[in-house]
Amino acid sequence: MRYSKYPNLFFLGLPFGVAPFPLFEVQATWINYALQQIDEPYNDDDDPYDPELVKDLGLSHYMGNGKQWDYCQYLATDCGMQRDEATVQKIADIYNYVSARRPKYPGAPDTYRQLDFSSIPLSNV
Repeated sequence: MRYSKYPNLFFLGLPFGVAPFPLFEVQATWINYALQQIDEPYNDDDDPYDPELVKDLGLSHYMGNGKQWDYCQYLATDCGMQRDEATVQKIADIYNYVSARRPKYPGAPDTYRQLDFSSIPLSNV
């Protein structure tokens, strides 16, 4: 998401296989935080790319199978973003539920689009 040679150049929204708006919100917040941290000119010997982080989180441009939520949590923690974890979990649950019901091939019935969700206060559960 950040180009290592130019620390003020970012690519927002590159990953695919994600719920885009929660991801974009966290990425934009992290970018704002990162831009505030830039106080020195870039030195070619510095490389902010951390291969261990990529290995640990298993990051790539494809973030299906739940990787998105770990990535979002990492970014939010790194920049000190306050998140309502119950809301994040609800979004993840809905996304995963719908994803499991999408057709496996183009042209298959897309009945998953007929799903309707409503929010029930936790006090009613």
